[in-house]
Amino acid sequence: MAITSRSMTLLLEQAVLALAVLTGVATGVAHAQSPDRTQVERLTFPVPGPCAGGCKVVGYLYHDGTPSGRPLQVLVHGGTYDHQYWDLLELNGRAYSYARYMVRRQYTVLAIDQLGAGESSRPDGDALTVDVASAAVDQVVRAMRGGQNALGLSFERIALVGHSLGSNVSIHAQGSLRTPVDALVSTGLGHVAHELPLPEELVDRALDAPYWHMTPAERTASFFHAPEVDPDMVAYDNARFTHPISRGIFLTAMARTFEPAATKVDAVNVPVLVQLADHDVLFGSAYADGEAALWSAAPEVTVQRLENIGHCYNSHLTRHESWRGIASWLGRVLARAHEM
Repeated sequence: MAITSRSMTLLLEQAVLALAVLTGVATGVAHAQSPDRTQVERLTFPVPGPCAGGCKVVGYLYHDGTPSGRPLQVLVHGGTYDHQYWDLLELNGRAYSYARYMVRRQYTVLAIDQLGAGESSRPDGDALTVDVASAAVDQVVRAMRGGQNALGLSFERIALVGHSLGSNVSIHAQGSLRTPVDALVSTGLGHVAHELPLPEELVDRALDAPYWHMTPAERTASFFHAPEVDPDMVAYDNARFTHPISRGIFLTAMARTFEPAATKVDAVNVPVLVQLADHDVLFGSAYADGEAALWSAAPEVTVQRLENIGHCYNSHLTRHESWRGIASWLGRVLARAHEM
C-alpha cells in the first residue's frame, strides 16, 4: 500500500513526541489503515470564503468498514489545534483518540481542519471571522448530508461536536444558517458572563497581527489541569499544535461569547449537550448555573459537569468522563431522531 502523508503522520507521532508533524498532503482522497482497524480517508470540501480561487476545508473520515448507515459526528476543533485534537496519539500506554473511541461505538466520524488551520485554506486573518468559519462548517455538513462529497456518501443522522472556538463556530452555524444536524454538542465553552483570565500580553498580540500564536506557557496555563495530565502529553501537545489563530475569529468570538443573540445560542433549534469542566480556567463548570436557560430555542438542553479535567478535555487522563457522557447522550438523542 502506498505511504500517504496521513499514515506517515501516525508513524512520526508514535516515534517523536515533542516534534511538530509535517502535513502537506496531496489534493483528493487518501486512504490509511491504522493498527486498531479504523480506516481514515482524507476528504476535501469546497466552501464559501474570502480565498483567492476559492476556499477549501480538509477533513478526515474515520470509520470501521462501510462508513454509511451509521450516525455521523462532524468534529470542529478549537484554537491552535487542527483535526488531530480529536485523534491524539497513543502515549505511555494510553489511547487519546476521541475519533477512534467513537468509531468503536459504531459512529462514523469526520474531523475537519477549520479554515486557517492545518491543511485547509488560510484566508486573510481579518476576513476570517466566526461568520465565515461557520459558513464553511455548514457547507461541509450539507455535503455529508446530501452526498455531495468525494465518496458520494450521505448520512441521515448527524451530530455537530465542537470544542472551545469550534463550539462557538458550530453554534453560530446551526443557529444562524440552520445547519442540518440532529444534535449539537458544545465542549469547553459556556455563555454565562464572567471575566476571562487572558493575559494582557496575549490580548495585545492577538490585536497586533492578522494571525497570532499562543506561547507554550500560555497554552499550558489555559488548556491543562496539571494533576490530571501526563507531562509527556503537555510537551507533545505544545510542540505539535502551533497553528495560529485569526484576529477576525478571536475578535468576533470574544465580542459575542456572552451575548446569546450574537452567538446564536438562543437560536439553536436541535437538542443540545453542553459539557463544562471543573478545572477549565476559561469556561469552567462553576458558571454552569444558568447555562441551559440561554438555549431558549432548543427542544432539549443537557448540561454535564465534568470533574478533574481542564479546558482541553481530550488531552487529560480523565478524558473518558467526557467521552462516555457524549456517547451516552448521542446514543439516546440520535436513536430518537432516527425513529422520527
